[in-house]
Amino acid sequence: MPDHPQLSLVQQCQLFQIARSSLYYQPKAPVDEELELLRLIDQQYLETPCYGSRKMTLFLQPCGYRINRKRTQHDSFFMLELPRLLIQRYQVHLIVYESAEEVIVLWKK
Repeated sequence: MPDHPQLSLVQQCQLFQIARSSLYYQPKAPVDEELELLRLIDQQYLETPCYGSRKMTLFLQPCGYRINRKRTQHDSFFMLELPRLLIQRYQVHLIVYESAEEVIVLWKK
């Protein structure tokens, strides 16, 4: 998008109705500790789906994570609730293909 010869960046952003700062945004890669934390939440949720954010926080604190309940709620929402809401809202189906080397996840409408 920024390489258009006739439109300036301001005009391009106005055309697409996006903020100019979004052109320069560089997403950060997740830290290994965050990925490990999400894996632990997912693993514990599969074993005890009745755990809420309070019990999940109590489970994670002895594992060495300094985490509060709001962080647990946030991480749990993005891992567990958001995919369910997307499926309900956009009526998409999650298809998982597993081979020996990799897991392929496709969203199909």
